[in-house]
Amino acid sequence: EIPSAQSTIGLAYLRSGDQRAAERHLNVALRINPFSQELHCALSKALPVGAALVEEHRKLCREGFPGGH
Repeated sequence: EIPSAQSTIGLAYLRSGDQRAAERHLNVALRINPFSQELHCALSKALPVGAALVEEHRKLCREGFPGGH
């Protein structure tokens, strides 16, 4: 699978420490590919601590999706 530009940009922002920009791009990438375990892992790191969806993204990061998606 070729990563989308949004995934690549989001991951680059996350690695550079710009979590807000990473979150913005990773959310767009997730709309394109909602079954990407890598995106859920990255979003769990990009979202502010205590954000409503952090735990959901962490769970999907750890466990993936039923049926191998």
